[in-house]
Amino acid sequence: MSAYKEAIAAEQQVRDADFQRADALALVRDSRSTPAPITSRRMFAGTMSTLFTRIFGLSLGFFLTPLVIHSIGIEAYGLWAIVGSAVNYFALLDCGVGSSFIKYLAEFLERREHDQVRQVMTFGLLFYLAIGLLILPMLWFLAPHIVSYLRLDPRYTSTACDLLMLAVGYFVISNAFGIFGAFIIAMQRTELAGIIDTCYQVVYAVALVLLLHLHYGVYALPYAIFCALGCSTVIRIGYVYRVFGNPWSNFLRLERQLVKRVFKFGFWMQINALTAVINLETDRIILGTFVSVVSAGYYELGNKLAALARILPATLLAPLLPAASAFDGRQDGSQLNRMYVRGTRYLALTTFVLSGFLIGAGPQILQVWMGRSYPYVTIVMAALLVSFAVNNMTGVGTTIVRATAQPYYETYYAVVGAVINIAATLVLTPIFGLMGVVMGTVIGQVCGSLYFLWLFHRLRGLDWRSTMIEWLWRLTLGTVAASLILWTACRIIPAVWFATRLQGVVSVAVLGAAYLLVSFVCLWILGFWSADDLELIDQLRPQLMTGQAASFKAARR
Repeated sequence: MSAYKEAIAAEQQVRDADFQRADALALVRDSRSTPAPITSRRMFAGTMSTLFTRIFGLSLGFFLTPLVIHSIGIEAYGLWAIVGSAVNYFALLDCGVGSSFIKYLAEFLERREHDQVRQVMTFGLLFYLAIGLLILPMLWFLAPHIVSYLRLDPRYTSTACDLLMLAVGYFVISNAFGIFGAFIIAMQRTELAGIIDTCYQVVYAVALVLLLHLHYGVYALPYAIFCALGCSTVIRIGYVYRVFGNPWSNFLRLERQLVKRVFKFGFWMQINALTAVINLETDRIILGTFVSVVSAGYYELGNKLAALARILPATLLAPLLPAASAFDGRQDGSQLNRMYVRGTRYLALTTFVLSGFLIGAGPQILQVWMGRSYPYVTIVMAALLVSFAVNNMTGVGTTIVRATAQPYYETYYAVVGAVINIAATLVLTPIFGLMGVVMGTVIGQVCGSLYFLWLFHRLRGLDWRSTMIEWLWRLTLGTVAASLILWTACRIIPAVWFATRLQGVVSVAVLGAAYLLVSFVCLWILGFWSADDLELIDQLRPQLMTGQAASFKAARR
């Protein structure tokens, strides 16, 4: 009898051990699938990773474009550019659904609602695959008719159809598997997402050079992006399975309420996308129609320079959407308000400082970039920089209304801005020509942006003085003073400093460093820097230095 009891006890111990191991494994898996903590250091790392990826991509394009054109010819390259633009219209078929994935994944991960996470992942994959099954067969029949509208050498007709099919196929596949990238960002790992995107660009560049060397011609371009997509997708899938396990659910049991929420969110985001196209793309069409194609070229040069102050500071927003979605999942309104105040302040700081540099050294930058000066370009750039500086101040607010599933507030201001933009442009263009178009854009964007800021402050119950006016006048005055000093210095500097492109690049870099120092001093004198800024520096610098010191010690052992 005692032996029997001992056997029972031993069996029970084995069961208990199995249960403990299962609980331990479940605990490890749950800890792995927990979003990373939202800290200043992590958000800073995400911003820097996104900024590096964007600059790295621009640099690759700068060096690869001449190689591609030399290898395949300008007509084939233009064909690929046209095909890429056409895909943007097919992108409208997703009804804005893709923009909702990060928001809902971050919200459900924060709440540990893993079944909901699996439903979003499953829906995202199946939705884009369904779009592919719908449009690819239709495109196979319609492609020759679409291509026939192009003024194209007949020998490129078949190639154009192939490129169109490949480009749309890439759009479908990349968006279907893009749900894994959305998961990584929703885990508050924006810095990891940036690293993977950089790997994508490296693989693309290597594959493109190799395929061009193997004489694949224009087909090297789509084949290279498929190679990059395959490598980056494998990395993303591996990460998701490692930290979360199986990310799929039964597609027959998708909750209608969840699908309805996704489509409702996507509807408003689609309107926002359409108004963005109107605000950013209509000017060229109006110029080419009512003024001249040459004026459209001047506008494009000024717009490209001004866009640096719109695009580069926007990297600060990359880690904000998943973080704000997590705060919304916790129903932590105070953290959202704090994020808005600090985020808007730093976004305005980077935008204003960069805008001041571009205005102060505009003619010199244009000389270095293009090798000569062009009329109207610096005036167009300065005017657009004003509108972009005001518009960027809505960036954090629009991110928060997206994170809280209230994108219609962004739609209101986008529609108002687009209507005012078109109306003012149509009135002013016959009178002022090129500058009438620019003035219409500035008026529309500034009015729309101010309307959104008013809406958002009323929605969140924020007062203007403490959240914006208190620091905005200091920032404006300080950057204007620094820009005037830079402008004066550029008029005094001898032209020989910019005689060659290499000398010009070095001179612009020196001017930029001096401008940053002057800007810091001007803002310090005006009392812009606060205790929160010093606290942020304390949070970032010691931890970064500690991490580097630990790595150094480990390497020495």
